[in-house]
Amino acid sequence: MKLGIKVLIFISTILLTATLFIYSIINDNYKSIINFENKLIKNNMKNLIDNIDLSSEAITNILEVYRYDSNILDILNSNTSEDFQNLFTRDNFTHLFLLDENKKIIKGGIYNRNSEEFYYINQKSNFFNTNKNFLRKDQIYFTTYEFEKIIFNAVKIDQNSLNFKYIVIGKSIDSKFLSLIARLSDSYISIYFDYDFKNKYEINNSNNRFYYDIDRRDNNTLFSSLKLTDFLTQKDFYLSMKIDRLYFSKIMKNNKTIFYIFVASILFLLLCSYIFISKFFTNRIEEITNTVKNVSKNKKLNTKIKMTYNDEITYLANKINDMLTSIDISQHENLKKERDFLQSVIDAQQSIILITDGNDIKSTNKRFNDHFDSKELFLTNLALLDQKAHNNFIEIVKNYDSYEKPAKIKVSDNKDGYFIFDIKKIDLKNYIINMNDVSKINKDFTNLKYKANFDELTGVFNKSSIISIGNEWFKYKNFSTIILDIDHFKKINDSFGHIYGDYILRDCCNLIKHNLRHFDVIGRFGGEEFIILIENVDYGVIKNICENLRKKIAQYEFKYDNTSINITISFGFTNSIIHKNFNECFKAADKALYKAKNNGRNQVCSC
Repeated sequence: MKLGIKVLIFISTILLTATLFIYSIINDNYKSIINFENKLIKNNMKNLIDNIDLSSEAITNILEVYRYDSNILDILNSNTSEDFQNLFTRDNFTHLFLLDENKKIIKGGIYNRNSEEFYYINQKSNFFNTNKNFLRKDQIYFTTYEFEKIIFNAVKIDQNSLNFKYIVIGKSIDSKFLSLIARLSDSYISIYFDYDFKNKYEINNSNNRFYYDIDRRDNNTLFSSLKLTDFLTQKDFYLSMKIDRLYFSKIMKNNKTIFYIFVASILFLLLCSYIFISKFFTNRIEEITNTVKNVSKNKKLNTKIKMTYNDEITYLANKINDMLTSIDISQHENLKKERDFLQSVIDAQQSIILITDGNDIKSTNKRFNDHFDSKELFLTNLALLDQKAHNNFIEIVKNYDSYEKPAKIKVSDNKDGYFIFDIKKIDLKNYIINMNDVSKINKDFTNLKYKANFDELTGVFNKSSIISIGNEWFKYKNFSTIILDIDHFKKINDSFGHIYGDYILRDCCNLIKHNLRHFDVIGRFGGEEFIILIENVDYGVIKNICENLRKKIAQYEFKYDNTSINITISFGFTNSIIHKNFNECFKAADKALYKAKNNGRNQVCSC
């Protein structure tokens, strides 16, 4: 890693550390502000709950007075609407309902404090008809009546002379109620019936448990919502309190300004430091280092280091220049002697030797020059062996290191040679390659390989080869198997001699191959019996092929000297789809062949 990069990393680390440090301070400050806001919100929620609790307690106290005040009970029991209405304004509540023993409303009234209107209810209603107990004094109850949320409580009356058994009193959670609480908490309060309640915070008040949510919309405003539950419907509704985040917004703005100023200052100081260090130290040291690297890489010892300032670094550069000059003079003659000696050793070798870095040939011996006209011609022919684009020299010749797979290379305009390669690494970049000419061995090996796979008389695949091909085809393709046999071939041998029988086998195979496609396969199974593999499984197509061959052979006249011979052939075929392996295909086709023989020969049968 370069010295300048190390200095840059060091300075960047300082900048990052300082930035993380100031960020952690600001982040702690942010958390402190959030905690402060949470406490403030909790106090506001407590105040809101306390105000609700006061309203509930006031309702409870009113009910206790009504329960034992005979005058009020008489007013409630009578049908005088004026005295009944005066109770609403006197005791400051908005809803009053009288229930029978089944908790059905038999009488009631609603007072709208905003419009100062009174609504008298004299028809029976099932609104409070419930088995739930709502007579606990320490509990706060909410419900919805005619689309309006109310705080209510109830008391049971034990006097049998009255036409009601329960008194229910409630206060509307209307704009007047919310405005009063808002003035006490110095916050805007609104009511929501549908709200995405996410963060749950808990407050316990006497025997009641409340939950509220904090929604920080932005840096200027937050909303905290108190969750309340309708007693009868068990549906939640929410009282939302809007709080201005003036303190938070100001602190965060100041923190952001301080953070930017700090980072900009540190960045400026570090940039100045980096420029100073780079100009007077790292750039000059890197120049010396790069020069030494180039000398080591290119072996050019006459390179000079140039310096402008008169200091210790310049003194060191001058001394390195003197040392390089001295080494260049002393090594020049030694290197020349070593090169000449190594070249003479390489030229004395019987095999072809070349030294390469994988892309270009650096040196060769005399045997290489005797075989190839030029290095360029050799590299061009070697590139033709590459199965992939742009492989280097070494990767190509690694594939040709055995007698079974020699490399075919053009050694002159009209002559090809076969070579195998032995590769040795001599240093980090260079390789020595020993090439052996195996052209004669390859010719003998090719002849042996041909004899191992092909029938010598007919030139088609022999028995083992055609069976191997059939087994391999069965793994990945559908095909048809045809077995054919020359009719009465023994009579031909007996009548004309075995040499004419061999002629007919040879020429019959040539005639069949001439009428097959180049990718169809034919092999001699033994004697006068042959197997054909065709990449088609259509019954009609295969039968037409067999019939075509049968007719051509039957019509063909085999002439040898003054002798003319006519032959016929029987065919049996099947396809691979209906069988489990190639052995079954062969047996089925052979069975079809015997069927053709038994039916009179010179015909085509399938199985």
